[in-house]
Amino acid sequence: MSKEAEFLYNMAVSHEVYPEEPDGESLAILNMLAEIRELGYPYEHFADIELRPVKDAEIMKILLKYYPQVESLFTKEAILRKIDPKKFPIVIEWAFAEYKELSPLEKQGMSGLQEVIAKGKPSEEYLNFLLSLVNTPDTYSAGFLIRERLVRSAPEKLRPYTFEFYNGVLLMDTLKEFARYGDAESENMLRRAKDITEAELMDIHKNQKYEMCVTMHERCRAYCTAENIRYEAKRLLRKLEKKKAENAR
Repeated sequence: MSKEAEFLYNMAVSHEVYPEEPDGESLAILNMLAEIRELGYPYEHFADIELRPVKDAEIMKILLKYYPQVESLFTKEAILRKIDPKKFPIVIEWAFAEYKELSPLEKQGMSGLQEVIAKGKPSEEYLNFLLSLVNTPDTYSAGFLIRERLVRSAPEKLRPYTFEFYNGVLLMDTLKEFARYGDAESENMLRRAKDITEAELMDIHKNQKYEMCVTMHERCRAYCTAENIRYEAKRLLRKLEKKKAENAR
């Protein structure tokens, strides 16, 4: 374990405090750990689950067993992230059940739930389901890991939204997708962004045709600055050029 990992582990352990007579989530976690120890794993703390890779399907079955007994969303997220959705597809449903109840800002912070939701088998039905989670300005900005999966597995589905949302405060959010599409039209969008001026950006903000909730709009507007856009576009173009050079060898 690296020093950084050890530091994070010790910090997580220091925050684990259980009552003398545990019940509810505390009791569920302690029973969960006890069953994992019976398999031969020296798991003494929830941090052993949270911060270490879980590859044993028997551990995953134990996590599945106790999941309905935990209450904290962060505990639920930590458990779901450790269960392989390809082996146990039900976890995608469970993650979505929690995710859909959150505000756009809360969705943005729950990357673990997004990670689980984005690990399904790429059927047409599943990919359309993912698209439905990012097809509005608020959910598009919030669902960055879901968008990453769509860019990899079904870029043609996400592409219209990328081009639409470029024209507004979501401009910064779209740049990585243009870099992933890799075609001439998308690269041209990056080159436009590379040289964007304050005046041009103000016009984009002024003429924005889509609406967002106030909280998300303010958050996106705060980091969608001409300086940030130019820096990110230049960085992504350099990566594209490097990739082209490597492919040309």
